[in-house]
This record gives sequence, structure tokens and C-alpha cells, in this order.
Amino acid sequence: MGLPADGVTYRVDARATNGESDSGSVPGDSSSRRSITAATANGKVTVEAR
Repeated sequence: MGLPADGVTYRVDARATNGESDSGSVPGDSSSRRSITAATANGKVTVEAR
């Protein structure tokens, strides 16, 4: 998933039960009104800024 790199922060929950998750390029803020949840049982979840 790609998000606009416009300086907006997100509350990100990216997880994988059996695999990897990466959301390091997304500006995170646990108190942001904008939230993203991405999850998988098997595989890789990547959430990135474009």
C-alpha cells in the first residue's frame, strides 16, 4: 500500500502472523486521527510513503 508523502501522520498497525511487516517510511503518530490497519496471516505487509 502506498500513501502520499505529504507530511500527514498516521496511526499505523501493520502486522503479519507468519511473515514480516514494515511501515518504517510512513510518518507515525499514535495520536493521529488518520489510521491504517494492514494484516496478513502468511506473507509480508508493507505500508510505505510514496
